[in-house]
Amino acid sequence: DTANTLVFETDATERMRITSAGDVTISSATSTKPHLTITNTNADANSPQFIFKKDSSSPADDDEVGRIYMYGDDDAGNPFEAVLIRGITTDVSNGSEDSRLEFLTYKAGTQTSTLALNSGNVGIGTTSPASYNAYANNLVVYENGHSGITIVSGTTSYGSLYFADGTSSTDPYRGVITYKHDDEFMMFQTSGATVTNLKLDANSRISLSNNDN
Repeated sequence: DTANTLVFETDATERMRITSAGDVTISSATSTKPHLTITNTNADANSPQFIFKKDSSSPADDDEVGRIYMYGDDDAGNPFEAVLIRGITTDVSNGSEDSRLEFLTYKAGTQTSTLALNSGNVGIGTTSPASYNAYANNLVVYENGHSGITIVSGTTSYGSLYFADGTSSTDPYRGVITYKHDDEFMMFQTSGATVTNLKLDANSRISLSNNDN
C-alpha cells in the first residue's frame, strides 16, 4: 500500500519509503547492504553529525531522548531486539541536568542492561552506579550472583592495578598491586612503587618489607 507514502526505486526495486507518519525504511536484499554514509569534506576539524532531538513541551526526569535498535532472528524465525542503545535524561533540572547512555543486550533469552554511562559513572550490569558508595562508584560491576573483573596479561608480563593522585613523577603509581606471570608472584607496593611492602609467591611464601629503621 503506497497511499500517502513516498517510495524511491532503482532498477525497478524499492530502496526507500517514507510514510505519512514520518517513518523511513531503507531496504536491500544484498549482503552487507544497505549502507548509510554521511560525509563531510570541509577542511576543518569538525565532523558530520547524526542528531537525535527530543523537544518536549513538558520535559520530565527519565525521559528517553533517543534509541538505536539492532534486530535479528532467532533459530525459530522470530525477530528479537538483539541490541538496544538508548539515551535518557535522568534529571532535567535547569543547571543540574543528568543523563544516561545505556546499552542493552540479550542474556539467556532476556534483554539485560549490560553497560550504562550514568552522570559521569560507569555501571556494568547496573544502571545506577551512583547508588553505591561514593568513594568507589565511578565503576560498578554488578551481577546477581558471582561477580568479578579479570585482568589478562601475557605469559611473561605483568598484570597491575595502579592507584594514582596525579600525572607527574611517581604520582601515577603511588600504590600498585601487581601479578608477575612468568615468576608467579603477587606484590603490593606503596610510596610511588619505591617500596614493595608485601610479596607472595606460588609456594605461599610471604616477604614483608619494613623500612622503619
